[in-house]
Amino acid sequence: MAKWGSIGVIMALLCMGCCCAFAEGPIDPYFASSQPVALPFRSRSAAKEIHIPASIDTGVPVSFTIDAEAFKYYFSLLSPVEPGSNTYQYIYIDHYGSSNPSFEYVFYYPGNYWIRVTTEDEKGKKEEKSAYFVVQGENLLTKKINEIVSACPNGGEYDKVLFLHDYLIHHSYYDSNLTRYYADGVLMDGYGVCDSYSKAFDLLLSAAGIQSRRITSSTHSWNAVEIEGEWYNIDVTWDDPIYLPVPISGKECHHYFGLPNRLLFQLDHHHPVSSYPDCQSITYNYAIQKNQLPWHSALVSSILEKMNGYESTFTLELERIYRIEPAVSYGLSAMLLEKNGMVYRTHPLELIIGDDHLADYLLDFEIHYAKNTDEILSISAAEIRKEAFSGCGAARVMLDEKCTKIKRLAFAHMPNLKEIYIPKSVLSIERKAFAGCDPDLLIITEEESAAVDYAKQNGFCLEITPSKQ
Repeated sequence: MAKWGSIGVIMALLCMGCCCAFAEGPIDPYFASSQPVALPFRSRSAAKEIHIPASIDTGVPVSFTIDAEAFKYYFSLLSPVEPGSNTYQYIYIDHYGSSNPSFEYVFYYPGNYWIRVTTEDEKGKKEEKSAYFVVQGENLLTKKINEIVSACPNGGEYDKVLFLHDYLIHHSYYDSNLTRYYADGVLMDGYGVCDSYSKAFDLLLSAAGIQSRRITSSTHSWNAVEIEGEWYNIDVTWDDPIYLPVPISGKECHHYFGLPNRLLFQLDHHHPVSSYPDCQSITYNYAIQKNQLPWHSALVSSILEKMNGYESTFTLELERIYRIEPAVSYGLSAMLLEKNGMVYRTHPLELIIGDDHLADYLLDFEIHYAKNTDEILSISAAEIRKEAFSGCGAARVMLDEKCTKIKRLAFAHMPNLKEIYIPKSVLSIERKAFAGCDPDLLIITEEESAAVDYAKQNGFCLEITPSKQ
């Protein structure tokens, strides 16, 4: 009994080993590309019930048939990740099943392939059969890629990336049946899921000599592309209209061309589970390149309105819009201001955006004045508010006749300030308005200005000019 028991254990282990040889591992069929599976090469005898033609060539339709009575048939095709590799990825998946035991497909590149057929009876019981086969012939996919890339413009990297992006969104559409997962879907047959878009874009960019990396989340994939030495996120799939099964719909866009991680990673389906480059720049963002930020003017106007009061800090509450594109536009506007500085006369402005604000469509902005300018500061405001320019690096300040009041610490701790012109319209200057400034600060003013007594009381230098009529 012990002998036969040992044999039974050995047989059980052997059976388990055979089963494991056909196991796929933890592949999510809706996002298989991020989880390639290593498979041992098996002969066709592993699945005698699947009929595979003796010879399969690229570009020629081929039929696979399974000899099994079933209520539904599900077909899946996998191809090598690289030529000659035993690591495979999905290129086609039939999620919904068919009543036809035959399946037809056209292969566009040679190599070793694997087909899996799942049968399901009326009670939902499923059985699987798998087989390996070889496709021979010309690599039509590479030929197509070279043909597309050869049409790229002769400009810089931005122009080439834009051309390849636009080619995809104008020659393909999203596969709402979720069947096509490899680059041949959108490149050869004109439809595919996000995997197909991002893989096709990656192959095109590589052929054009441009660095690219695919980024994956648990539900989506897109590309990071290096343009003139800086990395940018580009989501070709989201720039093509979903559920419009025509290659050119007229609704193609560039909303997701050239986004930094800071913005894109806050959007649904864009939380990476794979590694990714540090995308920070917005220089080659499409909207910025084309000056197409529809909410930028409104944002600038809101900032200017606040700046006219010379507040040191303030918050803007923007219009809540329940669409993604406006949120991205707001974010780009804010980052553009942050990058270049917003100038009111000669006084630059720094902008700070909280990373968690985009989820709320950037309702809040914290803004403060820069502290490092050495320019002449010309101010037009009725009131210089508390600490409005505290710490500013300006050497000279000019106030116009609109100003009537200078509040506490308004120009405090300005180490470079040498002189300030204060008109007679100023009737009130609060204590410590110039605290921490150079004792030799020259106050230039007129006879009837409150600045005359202020300069004398605080020991500043004073120059009185003739009154302006």
